Amino acid sequence: MAPFEDDDTPTLRELGRILRDFRDESRMLMGQMVRRDVHAVEHEALNIRVARLEGERDTAVKEAAQRRNQFYLAILAAGLSLVTSFVLAWTK
Repeated sequence: MAPFEDDDTPTLRELGRILRDFRDESRMLMGQMVRRDVHAVEHEALNIRVARLEGERDTAVKEAAQRRNQFYLAILAAGLSLVTSFVLAWTK
């Protein structure tokens, strides 16, 4: 059996540096992770915002339809008024 070579084994200082680097990297990764309860709260808040925005969109669509209907009704009333005035002028 070959004797153990000292050149391949890390020193205690190197092991400490490797462990410190590993610890720093794991802390960085843990800092980037989102906990499940935080994710659930953020997801619920997002669902509430989406529901509110959908309600606002539905309200805006209804208001636009009402304005369009009022516009068409105004044009119809003006046209009927014009037709009525022509009929009255023609019958006199």
